Amino acid sequence: MVNTAWALLTLMTAGFGDKKVIEAGINVLLNRQTDIGDWSQENISGVFNYNCMITYANYRNIFPIWALSRYYRQYVQE
Repeated sequence: MVNTAWALLTLMTAGFGDKKVIEAGINVLLNRQTDIGDWSQENISGVFNYNCMITYANYRNIFPIWALSRYYRQYVQE
């Protein structure tokens, strides 16, 4: 979900013209949200030296919430 949220934030910041693409990404975020409102931890978010992996546990919630918030402010709340 983190990568989807990053892509959505980038597209919205850049003013990408095809709103259907952004809506599709937003629907992915909404459909993957758990019953308690967060998102499951998926892949490792950081890898360095080809063998050390870091999981940023809060990324799984911060970036989807940020993307949903930006979408609401930019497209819904108009």
